[in-house]
This record gives sequence, structure tokens and C-alpha cells, in this order.
Amino acid sequence: MSPPSQPWVPHGWGRLAVLVLALMALVAGALRQVERVAPARHGPVVLRFAHNQPTPRILHQAAVRFKQLVEARTQGYYEVQIFPAQQLGSNRDEVEQTILGTIELTQQPAAILSLFVPKVMILDFPFLWPPQEEVLWQVLDGPLGQELLQALDAKGLKGGAIWSSGFKHITTRTKPIRTWPISRG
Repeated sequence: MSPPSQPWVPHGWGRLAVLVLALMALVAGALRQVERVAPARHGPVVLRFAHNQPTPRILHQAAVRFKQLVEARTQGYYEVQIFPAQQLGSNRDEVEQTILGTIELTQQPAAILSLFVPKVMILDFPFLWPPQEEVLWQVLDGPLGQELLQALDAKGLKGGAIWSSGFKHITTRTKPIRTWPISRG
């Protein structure tokens, strides 16, 4: 089986879906090793994709769509096997396995990636980011987003895209929050 003649690029999807399908994963690693091994293999090249979300969640649904598109657009050259809900270990385990090449793709929150690349922690700072989604994406689609994705290279990871899981929300049962940090008095 020969590799696809044209690069795989998602078409006809909105910005969010492109971010999801652009690997949905902040991390894509070890593909270099798969490509070196692939010519001697018979059948499709298997890409293992691990993530931490249960199957009803949008992230898993996007992983399934990613699998469908990759397999269709590469004429079966790649087979994507999805392992949801931490089937292959904890979030940290999944990142370590990606670095080692045990799995090829993973999607991880910034909090986990920052254990390996501290610079990524900036994505999780509450109230740092503007509440207007279009402004947020202008920042993350620009030089800062590219810098964060490239910072993963130092650990042998390749950042594919930044996925938004929404803004931080803090609520209480008893009284409104008017200041930060919350006083206990």
C-alpha cells in the first residue's frame, strides 16, 4: 500500500471542527517512527489515538470523525484506533506514551501538558483570556498559539491544534462572587 498522493486536509467544516480535526490533539508524536516502519509493513499503518473523555462527549465524537476522514482521505493507508476514557492510562501516562512512541496521538488539557512544557500553563490561567471568543481565537491562531504549539517540540511532541473547552466558571450556593480571590469571611 502506498502513501496518499495528496496531503490530508479537512474540507467543508467550520472553524471549531477544523481545530478538532486538525488533530484535536494538542499533541501528536512519534509519527516519524511510524513512517520509517511503514514501508516494510503489509496493510494499513495503525495510529493509536488515546484521550481522556468518555464516548458520549464531543471530543470523542470528533475523534471518531477524525478517524473516518483520515481513513477515507488516505485510502486506508492509515487506520486510526481510538482509545477513549483513559483506556491506556492516565492523562500523564498518555503523554508519556506519546513521547515514547507507544501511541501516536493524544488530546490533553493544558494542565497536563504543562507538566512537560511549563509554558503551556498560560492556557489555563483563569481570567487572563478575553471573554469574546473571536478575540481569543485571534490570539491563539496567531504567533502566541504557534509559539505554544512549537514549545512541545522540545519534548518530542508535535502540537496539532488548540482546542477550547470553554471559559472558567466559578459558582457558589450561598452568595455571589464579586472579587477574586474569594474571601472566606
